[in-house]
Amino acid sequence: YASKHRLLVNRDQLLVEPIPLNENLVFQLETYPQTITLPEGDLIIEKIKVPPIFQNNPYIAYLAIAPLAFPLIIRRWQAGDQFCPLGMQGQHKKVQDLLSDLKINRFEKDRIWIVENGNKEICWVMGMRLDDRYKVYPSDEYCLQLSFQKRNLSS
Repeated sequence: YASKHRLLVNRDQLLVEPIPLNENLVFQLETYPQTITLPEGDLIIEKIKVPPIFQNNPYIAYLAIAPLAFPLIIRRWQAGDQFCPLGMQGQHKKVQDLLSDLKINRFEKDRIWIVENGNKEICWVMGMRLDDRYKVYPSDEYCLQLSFQKRNLSS
């Protein structure tokens, strides 16, 4: 750490970035449609008809509406957070383990957002993985679409 920057030795790289502000931001979503402005971009939440084909985009999540309990909470991930990743047949995994498996460096980890259900279950690790308990089924007519539009932070 220096007065305005921090250095990370990440495998075979040296990463330097400005020290981020101590952001303890939490957003609460009571209704939709809505756009939430996060430091890294905008999260757009809207109810849509279930698409015949889902976009293969890690920054778009489709959540079944029926199991959701409001308000939804959008916050940074925290040590100890767990969820049931899509495709793991209801087995729990720590968010920290997911980030390690994906080889996410410490600086990037500090920028990870999660969407939490009103009953304290994680629905989506933004840009990473959806929770299996909130997947959309073909029998669902509508779903909640959450799209994260990243802002270019280098400009």
